[in-house]
Amino acid sequence: MATNGTQETKEPLLDQKIIQEAGRLEIKDKDGNKVPFHSLFTDKPAEQRQLIVFIRHFFCGSCEDYIRAVTKDLPLDLLAEHNIVLTVIGCGDSQFIQSYAERTGCPYPIYCDPTQTLYKKLSMVKTLTGSGKSPTYSNRSFANIVAASMWNALKSGPSVLLGKAGPSDQNGGELLFQQGQLQWLHIMQSTVDHTSLPDLKAVLSIQ
Repeated sequence: MATNGTQETKEPLLDQKIIQEAGRLEIKDKDGNKVPFHSLFTDKPAEQRQLIVFIRHFFCGSCEDYIRAVTKDLPLDLLAEHNIVLTVIGCGDSQFIQSYAERTGCPYPIYCDPTQTLYKKLSMVKTLTGSGKSPTYSNRSFANIVAASMWNALKSGPSVLLGKAGPSDQNGGELLFQQGQLQWLHIMQSTVDHTSLPDLKAVLSIQ
């Protein structure tokens, strides 16, 4: 499992059959158009790597801080220098993608898996367990992160929409592909367990 330190660690890779089955599942873009998951990492240039970041629900303050931190440390021009394409996937409805991109300043393509079928196929963990501490990729306290999540939900509009942002207990993770093969992954074990930026840059061989 990746940690909050600076040491790159590895998790066992998923079986290729699972990746193939997951690849056939559909995700949605910001306009609600369906595309197969495999379109993000197959039929790409051989030297290109595809980093896919699965976030929690679209109101999660911790994941917002993570995307802001990734955006700062891994801007598009730096990724292009290393032949890396980064994509973000959330577990809520496509109607929240645009506001999420604006709120976080996310420059990467964002998709969603509103049924969480892809999350389940990739064995992503469901839990509300948190460390009680702010992760290294956030400069806010854990309490402020929780408050930010609640405020995001309150600002979203009619309460009927709240559940569509994604389950509050669905966690995500990070996957790295090249030539259609999964090269590395990290599955979040808690609500604040995204791969730290130093670890992620080590995985990508970015100084």
